[in-house]
Amino acid sequence: MDTFPIDTADMAFVAVEVVAVLDEKGRQVDDRDGVPRWRVRVLATGSALRKPEVLEVGVASRAEPRLSAMQPVTFSRLRARSWAQGDRHGISLSADTVNVMQSSNGKVPPAPAPA
Repeated sequence: MDTFPIDTADMAFVAVEVVAVLDEKGRQVDDRDGVPRWRVRVLATGSALRKPEVLEVGVASRAEPRLSAMQPVTFSRLRARSWAQGDRHGISLSADTVNVMQSSNGKVPPAPAPA
């Protein structure tokens, strides 16, 4: 299936949580290269969105991505793919990597304070 790149230039993401992608037997799923799959939940904001949305982005990584809740993150090569299984359908998001956002001075910015 085709994937469609997502322009994230006008978007911001903050981490919510990282969970392993599991099969029906509770085992972690690997991609076709044998790399474990993770689901990164983020709060996304941007002018293209009517309101902030919680999104799930699939990422393959040998180690669990180490993200703190409310930590600003970026994705490399974020893309969308439509899917259908029987009467169910939707859009899945995936990225090559998820990265902690660096500030202009090279330090990781602090997570925003809870409201």
